[in-house]
Amino acid sequence: MKNPLSLYFRFDRLQRYGIIILLSLVFILQVVYFTILCSDESSSSGFSRWPEMEKALANLPKEKPAKPKNYPFNPNFITDYKGYRLGLTTDAIDRLKAFREKGLFVNSDLEFKQVTGIPDSTLKRISPFFKFPDWVKNKNRKTDWKFPDKKVIEKQDLNTADSEELEKVYGIGEVLAKRILETKEKLGSFADSQQLLLVYGLRPEVVEKVEERFYVKANTNFKKLKINDAGLKEIAAFPYFNYTSAKKIISARTMSGKIQNTDDLSKIVDLNGYNLKTIALYLEF
Repeated sequence: MKNPLSLYFRFDRLQRYGIIILLSLVFILQVVYFTILCSDESSSSGFSRWPEMEKALANLPKEKPAKPKNYPFNPNFITDYKGYRLGLTTDAIDRLKAFREKGLFVNSDLEFKQVTGIPDSTLKRISPFFKFPDWVKNKNRKTDWKFPDKKVIEKQDLNTADSEELEKVYGIGEVLAKRILETKEKLGSFADSQQLLLVYGLRPEVVEKVEERFYVKANTNFKKLKINDAGLKEIAAFPYFNYTSAKKIISARTMSGKIQNTDDLSKIVDLNGYNLKTIALYLEF
């Protein structure tokens, strides 16, 4: 059975040509309208209104650029950027910095001019913003204020210090205090405060702070290490040695006989610049 709609879509040859020509004309007219007529209207209307727009723009109020607001400041601490904003030259800023590096302060407008070498006009413009400390303005004011007396620390024998007392030193915590006491235990007692450098993690500047609180009292309570008889583990546990140096000492003993003194010992192992006299206190040859 044929589709009834097909009756409406049957065209002969001439009819088809006519439809094609009609669609082509419609397409061409659409193109002409949108590309030529519309563009002419928009351009002509735009150009015709331009003088009005230009006049309106010219009548708009012009905004003045905001000037940076200055606040009171101490002229002794002018930075490069601050000096640039104030209109100071780099030479003036450098002279002020050189003056401050000597530990000196500018205490008046006149002194600021003398140090920096700025002209009077520049000083007149920026000096109203200078703010000096109150004590500069009131030099003659009497005051009962004094620097607090420096607390005198009574030094203590390092060999008698416990963990709590060691932790009072800035830079020493619970772990470092424990290591210090362990090192003292291995040596019997300290002979010199510089032996604290044997403690792992204890920096030289912290040792200096220890020396401000503690001293080392002369004593003979040292644990003696029999260098010619001690075994590998015993020698390696000695704070001035390690496992490698212990092996070298035992090898030298086996090959050359007894070690007679610290001079012989320094030829076998690197003592890293330690005081040989101090090491000798802990050795028995």
